[in-house]
Amino acid sequence: VPLMLFASVFGYIAQSGVLLLIKHFGATAAEIVKSCRKVTTILISFMVYGKPWNGYHVAGTLLFVNSVAVERFNSGASKRFATLLFSMAGLVALRLVFGGVGPSTFSVVIDAGSAGTRVNVFRFDAWNL
Repeated sequence: VPLMLFASVFGYIAQSGVLLLIKHFGATAAEIVKSCRKVTTILISFMVYGKPWNGYHVAGTLLFVNSVAVERFNSGASKRFATLLFSMAGLVALRLVFGGVGPSTFSVVIDAGSAGTRVNVFRFDAWNL
């Protein structure tokens, strides 16, 4: 019961904080803050638990770079740069995803979201960097 009360109180505080962010700064700023918090949670998880980066981590980062390149391409800003970024990141991501060898590794990520906390367990079938 104490744990449920603790989780309920902090869940209420977190949701109130998000609603205050939306009220004072708008929905876009609130989403940016929430996204930065999620990235920070993942980075802290890597530092605290000493998880090694592997090819899939790098491939995921490169796929994110691809999404930024596509967005930049659609906005009309420097189509040559966006095309180059998309092509290079895509090729490297494909190489890392399909070229890895070695034992499976597991990773546990604790995602403390505004609507609740989730525990994600990932299995990576590739070499470690």
